[in-house]
Amino acid sequence: MTLTLLSAVLGAISYGVHVSTSAEEYDTAETRREVLRVHSRINEAIRAGDAGAAERQMREHITATHSRAAGERRSMVPLSASRRKQRSNSKPDEESA
Repeated sequence: MTLTLLSAVLGAISYGVHVSTSAEEYDTAETRREVLRVHSRINEAIRAGDAGAAERQMREHITATHSRAAGERRSMVPLSASRRKQRSNSKPDEESA
């Protein structure tokens, strides 16, 4: 039962990551570097045994990724330069389309 639940949760997370990062704006060298930097900080906290820092950084990362997937501007995941320009030139109602 526990393994089935864990498998389902991990599958849902994996699918969510795939969907949220399939946007063109994620396919830039800048974004890849930022993602590696964020993941490295999380891994360093885990290796150091700092559960508080690991949890805090993971929560920030998940929140930022969720915000980006939802199209919110406050996300900490960087946009490519062309996507930033496109967003700044769009009307508010166009962004939700």
